Amino acid sequence: MKIILENICKTFGSVKAVSNLNLEIDDGELISILGPSGCGKSTTLSLIAGLLKPDNGEIYFGDKKVTNIEPEYRGIGMVFQNYALYPHMSVLKNIMFPLKMKKIHKKEANKMAIQMAELTKIEDLLHRKPSELSGGQQQRVAIARALVKKPEILLLDEPLSNLDARLRIEMREEIRRIQQEINITTIFVTHDQEEAMSISDKILLMKDGLYQQYTTPREMYSNPSNKFVARFLGNPPINFIETEIMYNGEVVKLHNSRIILNLSRHLKGKGIKENQVTLGIRPEDFIITNKDEALFSVEVIGIQIMGKEIYIIANIDEGIKVTLVASWDFNIDVGDRLYLDAKNIHIFHRGDVC
Repeated sequence: MKIILENICKTFGSVKAVSNLNLEIDDGELISILGPSGCGKSTTLSLIAGLLKPDNGEIYFGDKKVTNIEPEYRGIGMVFQNYALYPHMSVLKNIMFPLKMKKIHKKEANKMAIQMAELTKIEDLLHRKPSELSGGQQQRVAIARALVKKPEILLLDEPLSNLDARLRIEMREEIRRIQQEINITTIFVTHDQEEAMSISDKILLMKDGLYQQYTTPREMYSNPSNKFVARFLGNPPINFIETEIMYNGEVVKLHNSRIILNLSRHLKGKGIKENQVTLGIRPEDFIITNKDEALFSVEVIGIQIMGKEIYIIANIDEGIKVTLVASWDFNIDVGDRLYLDAKNIHIFHRGDVC
């Protein structure tokens, strides 16, 4: 099922929860709506589900306008953050419940529920109560219950936030497996960039109710549309360096510093026309090199050992710090001077809000 949102707006009092959102989701895609708390991602999901009505704009499922259609007639399955399982019912009866509401014969409903239990790998738990299950098992029950009525769209609202870190990784892989196996159009709401990056065909990133960028995870990470997108994706976060353009647009002076950088190799063809820009360099894009090939030098002021990698915090100049990533076996100490180049430098408007 293809989903189209046209100029969707939703306000709560003076707060614009969603503002002029245009979005197209292709049949069979898994897209994540990503962003910080209060950005409008859950509101957008509720508008698609029909739990909220937009103030302006239209929503289409395929060629059908569903803007004012009630949730039960939209052909959706929904999984909430708290799973919302019925504690007095067995797993089997929880999964069968939507079919009971549709008055499907008990024998057929039982068969359909068992099929969903097998898909979600909980067929051995059918006679347990929710209180006897782990968080991951409860999540699988909630997904099976959402899918048993054969919806055309699956909506997941922060479904993994109650799980521990290892279980979150396992369950996001399971959600992706199930989604691809039945080829259902799926919208996954999360504030966790790693979740969104790992399982999505595309990501919609939002901030303060506004669309920031909508594209594949790789494209969003490699070519962020603004400073907010660049900072939100990536751990450790991207380094921003404020600069003033000099001469022909290929030489910059670091803001409030005497340091001059010749960026002719990095800015070739980028056509900078502003007097002030922000350079964005991801920590993993720094290259430790020799003095003759370096873009600039830094003094190491901190080291964090992160297992297979180390994060190096360094001073370019007083008040100008950067973080870079190096192999864990790289022999570096606090106080060392390093010479750095960069594989890639992003250019942003100085006025962008990040």
